[in-house]
Amino acid sequence: MESPKPPKPTNEAERLKALRSFNILDTDEEEFYDNIAKLASFICDTEIALITFVDDERQWFKAKIGLELKETSRDVAFCAYAIHQSDIMIVSDPTTDVRFSQNPLVVSDPNIRFYAGAPLITSDGYGLGTLCVIDSKHKELTSDQLNALDQLRRIAIQYLEFRKIHTTKGKMDDQVQSLQDRVNMMLKEIELKNAELQELSKVLSHDLRAPLRGISSLAEWMLEDHRDQLPEEIVEQLGLIKDRTLKLYSLLDAIISKTLEAN
Repeated sequence: MESPKPPKPTNEAERLKALRSFNILDTDEEEFYDNIAKLASFICDTEIALITFVDDERQWFKAKIGLELKETSRDVAFCAYAIHQSDIMIVSDPTTDVRFSQNPLVVSDPNIRFYAGAPLITSDGYGLGTLCVIDSKHKELTSDQLNALDQLRRIAIQYLEFRKIHTTKGKMDDQVQSLQDRVNMMLKEIELKNAELQELSKVLSHDLRAPLRGISSLAEWMLEDHRDQLPEEIVEQLGLIKDRTLKLYSLLDAIISKTLEAN
């Protein structure tokens, strides 16, 4: 018996138009998105983390940690279900879920036993894809992990819209490029490490906190020094990025504290 195909949204034509307006499909890997996926995998302690975009007949991966595939058929995509909702979709046991029990990604490699997909929803309400975490073992996410995943997806979609505004207006100037370069440089410091718990705590404290502080500081710098030179939409996007990273920083503090208490 085959798994049922995921339904398409009622506004599918408009959703696909919105997706293609971002010119993100089939683009090269970008450190910013790769590191968002690394953070998601690290915080949620999962083998796989992806930033996905659901196209007409396929699911394409903009960023991927722990998976070699570049895309899958939309028919087998968990994310094709997640884009129908506004909150995080959790599948705690795909083997008992009629939607996924016969899915080839469940019955064979990568043998999915846990999925959490945070939909990437544009400011005008279109679900383009997800930031998702996947594991071959059954697991549950804490409230802190779920909150962090939610904040990461919001940063990802705000950055996507931020880039679109600049591309549309033809204003990808040196200041904006500098912002992207510096964000990527800071996030490049993040490395997933297979280490003892003490080393893990050290990584959590330094390698994750520092880039988040850096993103917030960069957004604040752009707002303070270049507000008058930037379009109103960009000022709004920078403000949101700053707020999201500060909130995520607080959530990371809570996760680190619990990790140290467990030790």
